[in-house]
Amino acid sequence: MKLRNEAFADVAFPLLILTIQNLLVFSGHYFNHYLFPWDFAQAYYGFTAFWTSAVDQGLFPQWVPFQAMGYPLALNLQSGLYYPPLWIFPALGLPYTLTAAVMLQCLHVLFGGFGMFFLLRLKLGGRMIPLVGALMFQFFGGFYSNAEHVDIIRAFAFMPWLLFVFSFEPGGAEASCRPLWQQYLFGNKPRNLFIPLFIFLMATGGYPGNFISGLFMLAIYVVLQTCRSYLASRSLVVSGSIALPALLLTIVGLAMSIVHLGPTWVEKASLTREQTSATIQKMGLWLTEIPTLYLSNASLPGEISMTSCYVTLPAVILCFFLPLRKLKEYWIEVVLLVLALLMVPGPRSPFFTLITKILPPLNYSRFPTSDYRIFIGVILILLAAVALKSLSHAPQGLAALVTRASASIVFIGSGYYYFQSIDPLLSVSSAQFAAFLAVSILTLAVLFSIGMKRCIPLETALILLALLVLGDGLRVLPKIELHRPGMIISTWRDKDAYSGYKAYGYPLGAGRKLAIYEAIKNSPPSRPRRIDATDHLLFTWAGYLTANYMTSDLGGTKMTAREEIEKHPLTKEIMISPWSILLLRHGEPAPLAPNESLEQKAYGINDIAYEISLESPRLMVENEMYFKGWTADLKTANSELKIAATSIGEGLRAWELPSGRYRMIAHFEFPNLNVYRAVSISAILVWFILCFLRIGKPAFRRVQVAESELST
Repeated sequence: MKLRNEAFADVAFPLLILTIQNLLVFSGHYFNHYLFPWDFAQAYYGFTAFWTSAVDQGLFPQWVPFQAMGYPLALNLQSGLYYPPLWIFPALGLPYTLTAAVMLQCLHVLFGGFGMFFLLRLKLGGRMIPLVGALMFQFFGGFYSNAEHVDIIRAFAFMPWLLFVFSFEPGGAEASCRPLWQQYLFGNKPRNLFIPLFIFLMATGGYPGNFISGLFMLAIYVVLQTCRSYLASRSLVVSGSIALPALLLTIVGLAMSIVHLGPTWVEKASLTREQTSATIQKMGLWLTEIPTLYLSNASLPGEISMTSCYVTLPAVILCFFLPLRKLKEYWIEVVLLVLALLMVPGPRSPFFTLITKILPPLNYSRFPTSDYRIFIGVILILLAAVALKSLSHAPQGLAALVTRASASIVFIGSGYYYFQSIDPLLSVSSAQFAAFLAVSILTLAVLFSIGMKRCIPLETALILLALLVLGDGLRVLPKIELHRPGMIISTWRDKDAYSGYKAYGYPLGAGRKLAIYEAIKNSPPSRPRRIDATDHLLFTWAGYLTANYMTSDLGGTKMTAREEIEKHPLTKEIMISPWSILLLRHGEPAPLAPNESLEQKAYGINDIAYEISLESPRLMVENEMYFKGWTADLKTANSELKIAATSIGEGLRAWELPSGRYRMIAHFEFPNLNVYRAVSISAILVWFILCFLRIGKPAFRRVQVAESELST
């Protein structure tokens, strides 16, 4: 019991410190209604607020009529529709407010810090050095420069956890207690069983580009571990206990995610990204961004959200104290770092061009900087922690320490000088320069003390280093672009958490609920005119929240049919108009006769109701978007008929209507959605069974072994 309590304390104390750090960094966001800027409060917030409001009222939304002339929600990979934490809101009847969205993002950063602690604890042992590394990671610049991109932040937070669960240890005493088939099925550590869960979380909650690049990098990670195992054991049986469970558990995780990934993959031809991925402009990092490892990215031109690689100044300095022998010991992580460095420039890198030709899905993302920057940050912090542990365990001579310190000074000094040449304000801010100089000098002083076993105890030195990390983070974070709260406080913060909605044009109704909430409950009798907001500053995404019908969207989901419609001004104007129809017979216009009628009675989310009376069959063409999955039930007093919509022209929805008097209920259900659901549910059940077998069997076998030893 005493050992168990000590083990708990070894974990609980660092997690508590990380929580305090998170509260300190995001105090304004938790307690003072600070908001993350730009995209965060736009489409990212919009489509999540839309579907959580619908689910809260018992409606599972499959069609989004308010945006982009209408589109299937299943094709929006960034909606988070199957991301479990977001379901907490409708499950508990909580509104998904902007304040709640902000707090949830802050908690994801904390979760990433926890993951980094466990990864470093796995790689290095102990608690203080992993804590220092986790403090560094919670300051990772991507969390702050990319603060507007909700799914990218989640992906960054998941990556240390993914590296943690994908870390295999072949052989060992525990493995010998289990049959070989169990080693091949489960891996040799309980953490490996969480591979399917984290793949599911990454697929449903992370940015799609990070998900694809993450699978690629993790596959390389597993291959390298398998090679290391084979070189050490010269046994395919032993190395197979890494490759096979990694493959099988990954397949289970992908199968769990099919309900989210399957619709877009199967119907990818209906999206413009399938055709434009090779030509779309990519954003990568280049040599000019190196100083962002320890400085703010405020001086850099271009897309500022994608440029910060900040890992703290102490982490950068520590990397220069890494012994060469440790590079050999951690060669797998070094290879991953080199691979990330080759991929992060995007098309500027010939290696990136070659790999994306071999593996085209790696070219889907617009942001190689987002996809691979996280690996650079995680591995640099890992190597910094390795250097710190090596320095504390193997004393170094003064000459070696001076040489390494000199190299670090030249590196960080040249970066500071380069940024000063871009932004002369750096030279004016004497306080900033003094802080930069103080952290550098004090970090080197602490490292000299650790390396020479002088002056202060190791535990005290590590505490001082942790404080320097905290101080350096607070030096840089306020200056990272798109994180500075001053950019949005004037329009957001007021007397309460709801005042900011006014700044973004989101009207609040009864009970301070978004307008979309009431619109979902009370469908209009017919669709009104659409709003053609071509400028994103005119709230192209606002339909998710205001129930206005928009022609465009700020999100990345764009259907090829909509693109074709927008090419022709006349067709686009028809789509903008209030709901209207064209009736055809044998391809010729056939308007309603005086004693015929066709009215739209209710224009809902997934369902549209019509009252129809026709003397002869017609083809009804609506100014609505077509997609497979639209069907209709035609109900008379004595019979019922089901028909399917067809596409006409550039993708307009059309119906072959029979003669007679009936009520027509059109309904959208994404094609084969129940199949995707069945696959995902089956895979989740398989994962539960694997967990039960993995947890139960070894304990039972250990009891058998113990009983056998006692009997002898």
